[in-house]
Amino acid sequence: MPFLPLPPPPDIPPGKIIFERAESVWHTQTLPTYIEFTTFIASVSPDPVRVAVRTSDGKAYVETIPLRPDEKPIAYPGVHLEGPDYSPLGICVSMGYCTGVLGSDPFGEQVPTQPESMKTIAKARVFANPYEVVSTQYMDFDGSPVYDLKLAAPQDPERYRMREIVIDAATYHVWKMMYAEPKYPNRLLTYGFGPVEDIWYLRQACHSVTTNLSGLAVPACTPDVAMMWDYAFPKQIPDYYFDRNLYIRQSQIPSVKR
Repeated sequence: MPFLPLPPPPDIPPGKIIFERAESVWHTQTLPTYIEFTTFIASVSPDPVRVAVRTSDGKAYVETIPLRPDEKPIAYPGVHLEGPDYSPLGICVSMGYCTGVLGSDPFGEQVPTQPESMKTIAKARVFANPYEVVSTQYMDFDGSPVYDLKLAAPQDPERYRMREIVIDAATYHVWKMMYAEPKYPNRLLTYGFGPVEDIWYLRQACHSVTTNLSGLAVPACTPDVAMMWDYAFPKQIPDYYFDRNLYIRQSQIPSVKR
């Protein structure tokens, strides 16, 4: 069972503090310049895809990996993946199908303290948190103590759709983010994170439904799930892989090495 309730420690922080600490950890992580991984979305394609992400802008090169030897790979260069904070958290397997969520920051608005045109040595940010923590549960998540926070966004629930977040009780890394989907009121779009070598990164995206296990309501993924595996961190990938027009001009150049 992935979730089990635990007796809360006597010094458990308030939900608002837990949320703010996770926000701080989220924003201070540094990602490699390029991240590659393989994923599979059963509802979209019978073939797995290889994704190469340029983390500076979230653009990606996606190429199918045909399972049949008589089929050729299909390339999708310059796909812009938009997830929380416009980070590489969405998965695109075609120019028209992506999973992702709305909002420029998963934790709320980011407001620069000074105009962008002003030259500063260091720019501070003020974070206006649109979320309220409705409840906090101390739990075991696959052997790791976590805080499971239920959220609401009373001022603008259509824009701020995160409804649940699972946070590591020791490191304050995010294990899961779950978002409401207006078209599917009984489902949540769930992002699963975890350690990938030296970084904390996306490992799964799925539609989930609430399932009662031993009286505990927990999210369970439906078959519409994308798992990520076989990560790599290339030192360099040519820029034309992230620009459709440039890629067409360079179409005779070999694909990204897997």
